[in-house]
Amino acid sequence: MPLFTRVKQLLKFVLPIALWCFLYRGLLWGKLLISEDTFAVFALVKYFLVNLKMGIFAHWNPFMHWGMGHVFQVGEFNPLWMVTLLLNALGVDFYHAFLWTVALYLVVAAFGVYALLRRLFPEEFLAYLGFLLFLFSGVGMTLFTQVTLILLFVPAIWFFYFLVEFYQTRRTASVLLLSFTLMLIATTYIPFYFATVLMVALILGVVLYPSVVIHLFQDFMAWARQNPFLAILAIGAVAVAVTTSVLNWLFLKSDFMVLARPTVMTYDSVKDSGIPISEALRDQSLFSLFIQLLQAPILVNAREIFSLDNIAYDNQRIFYVPALAHLVLLCGIVARLNKRMVYWGFLGLVLFLIALARLTPVYGLLFKYVPCFDMFRNIFLLTPFIITIYIIFTVEVFRSFWLKAASRNYVSLFVAVLVIGLYGLLWSRPGYTLHTTYAVAVGFLVVTVLRFLGVSFLRGRWGKAALVGLAVISPMEVLFLHARQFSHNHSDAIVKAAHTPLAPPQFSFVRQITQYDETKANDIYRWYNWHIIAMQDSDRFITTKYGYPTYWSYMLAPMVESIPGFKDYVRHKFIVYPQNISSQPATSPHGFAKEFVLRPNGILINGPGQGITVQRFNANQISLAVDFPTPRFLLYNDSFHPFWKATINGKPVPISRANFAFKGLDIPAGRAEVHLEFRPLGGTIMYMFLMAFFYFYFGFGLQQWRRDRRRLAL
Repeated sequence: MPLFTRVKQLLKFVLPIALWCFLYRGLLWGKLLISEDTFAVFALVKYFLVNLKMGIFAHWNPFMHWGMGHVFQVGEFNPLWMVTLLLNALGVDFYHAFLWTVALYLVVAAFGVYALLRRLFPEEFLAYLGFLLFLFSGVGMTLFTQVTLILLFVPAIWFFYFLVEFYQTRRTASVLLLSFTLMLIATTYIPFYFATVLMVALILGVVLYPSVVIHLFQDFMAWARQNPFLAILAIGAVAVAVTTSVLNWLFLKSDFMVLARPTVMTYDSVKDSGIPISEALRDQSLFSLFIQLLQAPILVNAREIFSLDNIAYDNQRIFYVPALAHLVLLCGIVARLNKRMVYWGFLGLVLFLIALARLTPVYGLLFKYVPCFDMFRNIFLLTPFIITIYIIFTVEVFRSFWLKAASRNYVSLFVAVLVIGLYGLLWSRPGYTLHTTYAVAVGFLVVTVLRFLGVSFLRGRWGKAALVGLAVISPMEVLFLHARQFSHNHSDAIVKAAHTPLAPPQFSFVRQITQYDETKANDIYRWYNWHIIAMQDSDRFITTKYGYPTYWSYMLAPMVESIPGFKDYVRHKFIVYPQNISSQPATSPHGFAKEFVLRPNGILINGPGQGITVQRFNANQISLAVDFPTPRFLLYNDSFHPFWKATINGKPVPISRANFAFKGLDIPAGRAEVHLEFRPLGGTIMYMFLMAFFYFYFGFGLQQWRRDRRRLAL
């Protein structure tokens, strides 16, 4: 390929990506602050990577809720996060390294959509048009508000790409990399959302394309017979990832309370977690027209209330696709219907009905009759899948419409012009409808008329350039307005956390008092995550609905204020008693409150020099040198959990649940070495091995992909 052609190919992707970065420059350079859910992911990623950099695979978080489990939900095995560490090693502070990494991951998602479209359509320009529509859609707009959407979506879109690629080419690398995407999906947050999309796609495939589904299954079986070793490796790799998730699930089931959801999920607790009607109406799509039919009384006010010029910075469920896509779909009324349109249209509609949750009975029926739908909430996480399917459907319709436009059918031209005109009139609302929406409608009308009239210049690069401009012009205004909304996001916690460097955890004998604004729930939530970022103690069990405290700490926390002297008492990490106080632990927090008043006073340890010296401390363990003249009982005010193990002078000793929620153990007289370690199922060594295996398998898949490409080149 000539150098000029390569540069041109590169620029056509670099320029829109650079434009997207420019529109969000305030966030990418840290001048504007991300909102709370992406900040929470930042906290978890930083906590995990800080420990990983020290050679520790963190399982425990000793800084929140008196000690709680660190739950793997941000794709800890994903090689993506090595980019963050690399950027940090090159001198980029961790906050910016995180933001640039997730922005890069969005680009990976956009290229996944492009690659999938290249497999689905013979025309390269159609894939590029879909790339632009996706890059400037609501998926990227949620990056700074709900980055979990991106973390879930990226491996999923590449899964579907490698699935289609294998069907078309039967390459070995397609299977290996497809199984790697499944590994990432299995170990990132909750695979439920991907599984929902896959099952709906499979059911529709069986109905509309039974021969394709059967043929695909036969191809996999044939490949496995020809490559038994690689088949076993691929299946084993996915099994390893699934086992890891199962171990993590068992870890959570063992004495932890998940505050982010009720103990028993009810339909009322999930029905409002779908795509809200405000977002469905905000975007002038076929979906919004469908919703207005369902909710006829609000049709009159829809344009005024839900306009794109007031997108809130903290909106996690933005449903936005560039206006050009909607115009194309509306003009699709003159396109020739085919089976592929039916497939993509029904797939998007079914997922949309599920994601609406409370507005339609679909999710209610699934919740009642389909296992696992009653276990999860946040149904709006299906949004990036729905937007992508909407774009694929748009490209399919555009291909048919554009080909028909070349036939110079003037009846079709009249219908297309009428549809575009009605679209403009329906959403024309001075002061609410964006100016660029008018520009796109007028521009597409002109391009369509010229195309139907057979104007030759639209057949080449000028016609493509015009469509590219129409695809990008409206999102530029929308993204600019959305980025501007982040200027309203003020948080001392985020500012402080953004400037907190990577540093090992420091042990404090007494938890410091921190001031919170109890009137601002979000600020409490951010301070909650700031303690994780800075690896510093919180002086209290923060009264927030987020986190994974142990069962006993969760039950005891409400009693802190009502037990005289307990608030200051629990701030001290170590208390020494002359005898064991846990021989008969209280069965309820109220029972403990009565016992605490009558209990003999222990010695509150305010620092080293009172018989205790901390020799080593990290997320999963603590080592102490103790020296007491007589046997003592050492209370460690860090949450008790059965996975904690202890040794004294190298010999295993039992850990007792003391003071209802904490750890305690008997200490002999004289000098002794005490070591406490949190050992979940599998242990730290197993998890470090699994991470190495993920990286090895990914590298092996890429190497096989290069080999396949060389063979094709020959």
